[in-house]
Amino acid sequence: MKKTFAIVFAVLLFAVICVPALANSPVPPQLEVYVDDAPEDLSLSLTINGGEKPDNFDIIKGVYCFYFNRTTSEDIVLNVSAGGRDYSFEVTEKMLKNGAALSFKSGEPVLTARPSNALMHVILNVVLTLVIEFIVLLLFGYRQGRTFLIFLITNLITQGLYNAFLYLTPGLSNTLYALAAAEVLIIVIEGLVYSLTFREYTKGRAWCYAIIANFASIILGTVITLVIGLLL
Repeated sequence: MKKTFAIVFAVLLFAVICVPALANSPVPPQLEVYVDDAPEDLSLSLTINGGEKPDNFDIIKGVYCFYFNRTTSEDIVLNVSAGGRDYSFEVTEKMLKNGAALSFKSGEPVLTARPSNALMHVILNVVLTLVIEFIVLLLFGYRQGRTFLIFLITNLITQGLYNAFLYLTPGLSNTLYALAAAEVLIIVIEGLVYSLTFREYTKGRAWCYAIIANFASIILGTVITLVIGLLL
């Protein structure tokens, strides 16, 4: 039991350090801007409907993430300040969906939408979730093949439903509240399943695993996804 608490404490400490960089919100950003050959004095901001300027978070060097609740690109402008000059770019629907690339290779900033990668994004999300949560499962001391099978089936189902929600209901799933609610629902479902079917340890340990594993996959998965996106 002491070992379990040590694991929980370590992961929570990691979350405390990392989550502020994610705006205290473990959900995907509404807009990701990948910057190439950025000048040292680069500054980015968004203007929505001529006024609102949501904060951006440079989680990984060269990747700027913007969080806001708008679901369309109408009247959304990316403001770029670099080299003592200011630029403005219209944010399109494709940029919101696939991310945007800001390049300074020609000296002047050029903003374009990144190629569509919906299928690869789904595959990457599922694989990262399975790998991260399986590692946490091992750290919690689970070793039975039956437990591994339950873990795999449960995650494939919840990840399938989650990704279907993301891509079949873009108007709803693009809001922070809906994404946060979906994440909470996944934790509750997995916690119930694990507490009722895992036989190696107590139900409390199974619930603890479900919570910690999901937080770990959200935080680490977000960082790893951004790093991979920057490299592509």
